[in-house]
Amino acid sequence: MDAHNEKDYVDARMQAVIERLNGEAGVHRLSTDARLDKLDQTIEFGLKSAREEVNTRLAQLDASYHRGQSEVIKWIVGAILASTAVSVSTITLLLTQVTPRPAISPMPAPIIIYPQPVPAASVTPSK
Repeated sequence: MDAHNEKDYVDARMQAVIERLNGEAGVHRLSTDARLDKLDQTIEFGLKSAREEVNTRLAQLDASYHRGQSEVIKWIVGAILASTAVSVSTITLLLTQVTPRPAISPMPAPIIIYPQPVPAASVTPSK
């Protein structure tokens, strides 16, 4: 074989290897792209469902928070009303027990005036 034929032979062999590698790389790239697309879809679906679950739980937590807040407000209002009632009752009791009362003097017996019977006209015998 001469040098020119050897060069053509090597070039042809190199070209065949390059084309075969390009073909295999193309197939590999296509399969990799398909797997990556499938992975992207799976991740997107997972993120979407996780986002929905988080939103649902946040809505439940928000409702629970508002329920708890209204319960706390009810208890505070009840405690204020109860403490006001106890304070007013205590002050009333203290004021009625502490203030000096005038001494109760025994009442004298009532004076009862009976009408006197009218004396019968004195009858003097006339003579």
